[in-house]
Amino acid sequence: MTVLADSPADEVLWRRVDWMRAGTAVLLDACGQLDDTDPGRPSALSGWTRGHVLAHLAQNATALLNLLSWARTGVITPMYASPQARAGDIEAGATLTMPALLSGLRVTAAKLDQAVTTLPAQAWPATITTASGREAPASIVPWMRVREVWVHAIDLDLGLGFSDIPDDIGRALIDDMAALMSPRVDGPAFAVRPGAAAGAAAAPIVVGAGLPSREIAGSTADLTAWLSGRATPAALGDPAALPTLPAWL
Repeated sequence: MTVLADSPADEVLWRRVDWMRAGTAVLLDACGQLDDTDPGRPSALSGWTRGHVLAHLAQNATALLNLLSWARTGVITPMYASPQARAGDIEAGATLTMPALLSGLRVTAAKLDQAVTTLPAQAWPATITTASGREAPASIVPWMRVREVWVHAIDLDLGLGFSDIPDDIGRALIDDMAALMSPRVDGPAFAVRPGAAAGAAAAPIVVGAGLPSREIAGSTADLTAWLSGRATPAALGDPAALPTLPAWL
């Protein structure tokens, strides 16, 4: 259910909630293929099995529930106890059976959706701190889940690709990647122009500090795949000639 917006900020929040719900539906639908498969099979994410991805997604939902609890109660509730605890929990979760992993994914996704739906309006502006140490309003939580469900649905290697991400979500992902990468770019700034390959180019988005030294144009899907570190589509040109990217998250 989408709540009618009373302000532009509310409109952005509930659009992101819609994106979160759509991505969760796509993810869970794709996971219908996994009931009888081995969670130890490799995912498309280097170093992680499908079990790792599923365990992380469930634990991420629980971590975001912690942030919403923080916003609602005012009691400091970090996403994770520590980076080491987060990593250890993913490794332990990856050893579960596929039915257990899928059950955990569904249950935690439903709990997160319920918490988003019922969070009092006055709690959304409350300041929380993400796992990276960034202070932000609680209204960032649905967007944080948008990133997880859409990109990790592709990482499960079940036939989904970046072209399956709706263009408006893809462009929002590119904006997010550019903002988070820019302080870590080691070298000249560059710009990306999504949509150029489809003949409907958007304004360039600068990655890094200062005036961009070059521009990389391509489809929203190709640029999202590249900036996320998942792939370097041939349409973007010679991989060796493209800028070296810092980590996104």
